[in-house]
Amino acid sequence: MDIRVSGKNIKVGQTLNSHILERLQSTADKYFENSIDAAVTLSKEGPFFHVECRLHPIPGVSLHSHADGMDIYGSFEDAAQKLEKQLRRFKRKIKNHHDSAREVEIL
Repeated sequence: MDIRVSGKNIKVGQTLNSHILERLQSTADKYFENSIDAAVTLSKEGPFFHVECRLHPIPGVSLHSHADGMDIYGSFEDAAQKLEKQLRRFKRKIKNHHDSAREVEIL
């Protein structure tokens, strides 16, 4: 999966970059093994950090989340949790809940 991390008016350090890559890769692989790409944009707006995440798990589907906070790591974790919740709900929505192999026995 291709993950892009960019910063608006801030420099993204190596440790933050590796943390973001590991977290998004593990989250995407948990629900969709062959996700297309993801993008994370970090910016500073006044005293707050703004994090925006976009993920394309399958063609034609785009999931977005964002979070604000005083700590950039905490803001990213909030946005990642929201994205993970969206992935879980989307996976549940497209999953076939009808088991066609199961037969009903009549006693």
